[in-house]
Amino acid sequence: MLNRSLLLFFILFYAFCSAQESKTQVEKIQFFKKKLENTSGAAHLKLLDSLERYIDYDEEFQYDSLVNYTIKYAISLDSLNKAGEYVANRIYHQNSILTNPEKGEEIYQDFKKYIPQLTSGKSITRLYLNVADSYYFLRNTERALKFYNKAEQTAEKYNLNHLLGFICLYRGQLQSDQGNFSKAVFDYQKAETLFEKEKDTFNIMSSLNSLAVIFAKNNFFNEAANYRKLSQVLAEKTKSYGSLIPLYYNAAEDFNIADNQAERIASLKKAAYYTNLSKYKEAMEPPVFAALAAAYADNDSLELAESYYKKLTNGPEYYRNPPNEMYFVIATLSMQQALGNYSEALTSAKKFEELALKNNSFLDRYLSKLKMANILNKLNRPAEANDYLIEYYKLKDSISSVKKIQSLAYYQTLYETEKKENLINTQKKDIDLLNAKSKLQKQLLIFSILISAGVLGLILLYRSRKTAKEKTKLQQDYSHKLLVAQEDERSRLARELHDSLGQKLVLLKRRLLDDKTEGIENLADESLKELRTITKNLHPANLDLFGFSEAVTIMIDEVDKNTTINFSKSIENVDDLLTKDRAIHLYRMIQESLNNMIKYSNTDSAELTILKKESSILIEISDAGDGFDTNSDIFNSGLGLKTLKERSKLIGSKLSILSDIGKGSSVKISIPV
Repeated sequence: MLNRSLLLFFILFYAFCSAQESKTQVEKIQFFKKKLENTSGAAHLKLLDSLERYIDYDEEFQYDSLVNYTIKYAISLDSLNKAGEYVANRIYHQNSILTNPEKGEEIYQDFKKYIPQLTSGKSITRLYLNVADSYYFLRNTERALKFYNKAEQTAEKYNLNHLLGFICLYRGQLQSDQGNFSKAVFDYQKAETLFEKEKDTFNIMSSLNSLAVIFAKNNFFNEAANYRKLSQVLAEKTKSYGSLIPLYYNAAEDFNIADNQAERIASLKKAAYYTNLSKYKEAMEPPVFAALAAAYADNDSLELAESYYKKLTNGPEYYRNPPNEMYFVIATLSMQQALGNYSEALTSAKKFEELALKNNSFLDRYLSKLKMANILNKLNRPAEANDYLIEYYKLKDSISSVKKIQSLAYYQTLYETEKKENLINTQKKDIDLLNAKSKLQKQLLIFSILISAGVLGLILLYRSRKTAKEKTKLQQDYSHKLLVAQEDERSRLARELHDSLGQKLVLLKRRLLDDKTEGIENLADESLKELRTITKNLHPANLDLFGFSEAVTIMIDEVDKNTTINFSKSIENVDDLLTKDRAIHLYRMIQESLNNMIKYSNTDSAELTILKKESSILIEISDAGDGFDTNSDIFNSGLGLKTLKERSKLIGSKLSILSDIGKGSSVKISIPV
């Protein structure tokens, strides 16, 4: 049997020696002491459980020592499910209260050999969730995501909806940090729905705040403010100070981006006020103090900046080390810039860049490039500064692409569909404009004209020879190959326009700004904007960013949002069953079907399903609109139908289009896998 004298010693010592504890608390501890002295076995473990709950993570009572003793006692009784529960509590305590995720991960490693013997779904889920948090705080994103996913699978297996809400909430933060905004929004929305069902007001606020952060990161400040206002009202009504801290902290970041410095500082002062009232004061002080030091330094209030910076330098080591190292480095960088110490600031900026890369923080990566460029300019090193500016705009543009996919994906796909037949002319016009600025663009124009001539020749050949079987077969084979070449060429052109010419135009614009040549500067700026439009319309970027299933989901959501059609969907993830070529052709087929529905069906409701069968994928797009005669010449002669059939044959799928006038229509695609 484990020695209980050590346990009783620290209970009594902290009960009687802490002048802060009330008489009631002392009496309660005495009650536990007497009971523990006279019990053993299961009754002893039950008392330890009650004491652990009573202390409730309070380190003044040496919570970690108590729960460690309780774990060992539970294991000695072979009560492994209870031990797993206490281990999960101890990992949480190390992660969130003591800010020591290394210890949390170590505790998990010591216990993991017992996990296969656990039968409690709740204990297993909490173990996976809390060690995932340890890896998240340690910036090991790959391991963190692995354990969040394991926790999700276990929670779903045992119908643990409340825990599933936490998993989605924390995994959403990880996805957001990595720039996977669509996946983050999906997780946050799912978390908010689960917490509403559980009537968990605190975490409803956390989910709303996280959604606000996502919208703000993508420059949707009005939407972010609306989410944050809802959360603030709930938090202030329930006096949830822990929720108000990140709400005001994140609001300050938004005001900083909008260059509203007065509101930035006011929001941070509110965050500091609620930090002082929160029981998580020690964990929240470092980022809040660092943000205040940076804000005052950026606004020439050096005396106030230094007062908060001293709190960081004179505070405990964890104020300056992981997980707070990034906050401290940013505050140091702002102080050095404000003092004009640009050589020292360059060292801090390099550290900022290094941490952003190490932490895999997408936004910090591109902000670090801007910091480096600004400091190098101050040090009269313009060539190096321009290199960093190019990297900054490149990363910033990629964030912009993610943002537009979420809010404007529908318009992009509709534009591609409606402009399909005259895309060649549009490309020629845009490339003519850019050709005046670059020799490389001239070569791309010639190549684009050759492709355009080939596509036009294909269409004319198909229409003129469709009555002859042998010539039709030859035509179909040729069109198949051209579709593949067209998609490949679109992708290549989009890449080259963005990576090569785009970088040169950015550099040209910056140099023109330095020379203050307004007319040419405007022309370069317009050329850059038009170049970005071309690259986004040449190739559906959401397929590359999110995969087929998520890209189709985004497209349907945008149709539902931006038309009067009420869309329902059931989409299973089939990404692992599709090659890249099959995925893009299926995406185009669904896109064409939706475009026809929007134009002609006059429907108010529609449905899309994607089902994964044993040996095939089944896709059906149906509506309750006007319908049409499938035998009519207008229907059978349309370019859209021919394109659908060509793509269907190319990927080896079976295409079926059913409709009757007044009874709606449906498009069915079956593709073997």
